[in-house]
Amino acid sequence: MKTLLLVIYILMILCVIFLERKSPTEAILWVLILICLPYAGMVLYLIFGSTIAIKITAYARKKRLHNHMDPAPAVLPELSPFPLSEEDKQVIWFNTAYNQSRLTCYEELRIYTAGEPHYRQLFADIAAAKDCIYIEFYTIHPDLVGKALVDALAQKAREGVRVLVMCDFIANMGTPPKMFRPLKEAGGSVVRVKPFLTHYRSHRKIVVIDHRISYIGGMNIGRKYVNLDQVKTPWRDTQVRLVGPCAEILDEYFLTDWLCSVHRRDR
Repeated sequence: MKTLLLVIYILMILCVIFLERKSPTEAILWVLILICLPYAGMVLYLIFGSTIAIKITAYARKKRLHNHMDPAPAVLPELSPFPLSEEDKQVIWFNTAYNQSRLTCYEELRIYTAGEPHYRQLFADIAAAKDCIYIEFYTIHPDLVGKALVDALAQKAREGVRVLVMCDFIANMGTPPKMFRPLKEAGGSVVRVKPFLTHYRSHRKIVVIDHRISYIGGMNIGRKYVNLDQVKTPWRDTQVRLVGPCAEILDEYFLTDWLCSVHRRDR
């Protein structure tokens, strides 16, 4: 057993040097950690430093998606009707061809740089929802704002609206599962994203309501975004509210993450 562990340890060091394609400084740092902290260094590397774990996670994600949907081919958009510069067109074509990011549009746009007006509008849109509410945040804090969100979503779930909520596992380790209990009891669904405890995390902040209203940006859910935190005040962040066809793109992003995160029995 000791011989086997030694061989694995040596192979991991060789992997850091020759396969991971890290910068020289980062590679030397991880080699020193692996040498100076036997076994503990291996665990630290697998959790925080290995890009192999990320590649395995990405492969598993693509395979899982392939079982549920056929990937749409990248189709370059027709840009001739639009007054765009050649540089703008090249950026659009690049994102379409290499990132499968489709060109879309919106009918209405609002930018929020403070949490209070953002939450006021978000909660109003949630209250007016008729069909579905998709929510994905990196962090949903267990404070008055987080609980208010859960209560609002639970009310809509009781009204028959489909409510799906996602948040990151590691970022929400301090958020107790019981906080989401009212939403689950009302018929909503909550999933925590936790792909193998790697640093392949979900930092997305996406809200889509009735396939028509959407939010993206940097704000999570918590009191510090409305300057009620005693330490992190004032807080400056940006959130964007969009109305129009662009919501369908965020629908797709959310549902892709959802399919990759829920268990088969929960679908």
